[in-house]
Amino acid sequence: MIGIVGTALFLYLRPESDFIIVSGVVFGIVGMLTTNVLTFMKTNEGTKQSRETHILFNSRMDELMRKATALAHAEGVQEGQDNANLRTDALKSEEKK
Repeated sequence: MIGIVGTALFLYLRPESDFIIVSGVVFGIVGMLTTNVLTFMKTNEGTKQSRETHILFNSRMDELMRKATALAHAEGVQEGQDNANLRTDALKSEEKK
């Protein structure tokens, strides 16, 4: 549609120009611009998908790190309690002797 209007306008303003050449140039430019716009839109779609994948992956990694930290803390607490129990058991056995 844009190509037809552009060709008609150009031929109206310059009636001495050859119709075939003018229409070829106008449709060529419109075709090129359409291809560029579609490529740009597809690129933005891929960028959006990459961004969503990146956010999803990072949130899962953050969750994994939080769970690993909590697990390490719980293991440390348990190890501390076990060591304290061993010390108190050793002290009780020494008191009994």
